[in-house]
Amino acid sequence: ETLEEIDIEYRELAEESGITNWRRCPAPNTDPTFIQDMADMVYEALMEPTQTVTEACVANNIEGIDLESFDDSVAVTGVLGVGADGDLFQAEGSLQKKERINARAAMAGVVLTVILELASGQPLTHFLGLHS
Repeated sequence: ETLEEIDIEYRELAEESGITNWRRCPAPNTDPTFIQDMADMVYEALMEPTQTVTEACVANNIEGIDLESFDDSVAVTGVLGVGADGDLFQAEGSLQKKERINARAAMAGVVLTVILELASGQPLTHFLGLHS
């Protein structure tokens, strides 16, 4: 809620409901000490994360995984050879090559969309029947 809503609108609502002693407690989020403490906590968290980037990605994408049971190789080589110090290779071929092809296809799609929109003067959604 904004201070305007609390100070004006909710005061009016409170008075209409018979509340005669209306006060708002000031929030600490504008106090310089509070702001500095928050900045210090963010800085400390960034300097010593409790999880590696790989562990955080896995935890956000796979439910029910116990991160403590990961063996040390995951933190070093990543998942399927991706991340940390991994070589980006899998047994069936180069993951790096597959990712490069995927990225190029995505870039080609964006470029073709821009060309289509510039040439026709219509957004892509018009051609897909999604325009309003």
